Amino acid sequence: MERPHEGCVQGAIGLLKEMRIARSDEKVNDIWKGIKDQFYDPSNDKTSLFFNYIEKNWIAKEKRPRWVLFLREDYQHVNTHNLLESWFNALKTHALEGKRGLRIDFLIYKLQGPIDQDFRTQYFKVKN
Repeated sequence: MERPHEGCVQGAIGLLKEMRIARSDEKVNDIWKGIKDQFYDPSNDKTSLFFNYIEKNWIAKEKRPRWVLFLREDYQHVNTHNLLESWFNALKTHALEGKRGLRIDFLIYKLQGPIDQDFRTQYFKVKN
């Protein structure tokens, strides 16, 4: 059974996700205006406080690079630990051959040599 306002909450979440993947500031502004038109109630003090907080800490142009993907430096759109976990698993499985208790000089050699070269190759493929 759907709770009251659950559809509204899901709609707002969908709009916020659209803002996150927008490809221009104009699109972000349009979506934010739509959210305000739909949910902002100036007669409700809590609503006013909430929207003021969101505008100051998230919607302001200088805050957007934290969460709007097209504004991220080098177009790095990965913002989860999944990539790091995947890379670490590949490091342990392939580069270190699943061995434990390896000497530190061997680890440094692997990280500075073949692994660093592979990382740089992959990075520049993404960047360019």
